[in-house]
Amino acid sequence: MGYLRLTVSDVAIAWFFSLTRKLDNILSCLVSQVLILYRNSYA
Repeated sequence: MGYLRLTVSDVAIAWFFSLTRKLDNILSCLVSQVLILYRNSYA
């Protein structure tokens, strides 16, 4: 049972890290879009 719990937690940790990496990608895309709009409006 302990082994099963270990694998479940490993999967949860891996899923959490992949989710945060995806969120980081989305956030960086949004930030770059905002910076481009900001630069264009003050060009």
